[in-house]
Amino acid sequence: MTNKEKLLNAIGLAIRANQVVYGQRLLEKITKDQVYVVIIADDMGTTQKKKLLNKASFYKIEVLDELISKPELNKLLNKDKEFEISAIGITDKNLANLIKSYE
Repeated sequence: MTNKEKLLNAIGLAIRANQVVYGQRLLEKITKDQVYVVIIADDMGTTQKKKLLNKASFYKIEVLDELISKPELNKLLNKDKEFEISAIGITDKNLANLIKSYE
């Protein structure tokens, strides 16, 4: 199994454990220091990406970038094309460490 497959499996585990946030909740959890790692899709918009990177940097949260695409992320989250997710946050420290190990 490749590291990419292991990464996708670990993210899927975090989703099933309800330890993933996205959208406005992601930003709220970052400011409350309740996110341990942020995963950004490699095809996220430049402006959004910069804002999220700045916020994560300010709160000293590690960001994993260029590891997964929007379609892969949305497939894991079972989201349709009308509501695409570009970034997620992992709210469990152990799952975050597992995901970081497959970087």
